[in-house]
Amino acid sequence: MTTNPPMSPLAALPLPMSEDFAVALGLKESIFPEARQAQATMTESERVELVYWKLLVRLRMEPLPQQEIIFSRLTAFYLLKLLEKWRTLDDPNSIYFLMLPHLSDNIYFQTFFASGHRAARNLTLDFAKQLVKAQWSTRESYDMIFDACQHLSTMLIYEDSETVLPPSLTRTLIDKISAWERVFPSGPDLAPLPRAIGLLKRQVSWVRQGREVRKSMERKLRGCNLRGCEVPYDPAADNLSQCSACKSARYCSTQHQRQDWKTHKQLCHRPAWLTDV
Repeated sequence: MTTNPPMSPLAALPLPMSEDFAVALGLKESIFPEARQAQATMTESERVELVYWKLLVRLRMEPLPQQEIIFSRLTAFYLLKLLEKWRTLDDPNSIYFLMLPHLSDNIYFQTFFASGHRAARNLTLDFAKQLVKAQWSTRESYDMIFDACQHLSTMLIYEDSETVLPPSLTRTLIDKISAWERVFPSGPDLAPLPRAIGLLKRQVSWVRQGREVRKSMERKLRGCNLRGCEVPYDPAADNLSQCSACKSARYCSTQHQRQDWKTHKQLCHRPAWLTDV
């Protein structure tokens, strides 16, 4: 007879919406006086406890499509403010550093990164500079290490350049991540650590794999947004049209855009960076 694992007490919490994250992150003022007072006096460690260990954990209990709805709105509306606080604090233990890995696979983060916006410049370099300052060495730090190495790998795949990081910083990161590998030899999934090391070293197999991932991401980002559409994305003959609102979703025809609207409208937001030029 098998028994189900005990349910986390966080499962009893209401599902956090994008605005709940924005308020908890200090990116938006709450409409409730008590919450505004708590927000004004909240320490950074309290913010990490609330957002990273409660709200994020609760959201990750939901199916991926539900997570995508919430992360998409949060990223589209609040990424610029989050990046500003992240750079100002310049601390790998800040909640803003810890949040980035949870946004980097979202379509709005990807379109922002490719947008040429001034806040998108040096994202990989700035993240790496903060990561080398991390002093994580306990089992409780496993999630942070996993997330940070996953995010670093993603950013290195986005950039795919030998010059994105200076050699001295690259060597320091390799040493740090290698040390974490030795501390966490029995982690349930350590793939982001060797992947990050392989990409930092520009090892052929990891770079090749990264380029395949990037091609797949580009096809998803630049191809027709209607699930199941078989019109291939051809960068040499790109004639797809953008959604006029979000500037992210693309379609091969007006018919496919109409067919996709029922699904897309839950993810369609006008990103803040389109009006912040």
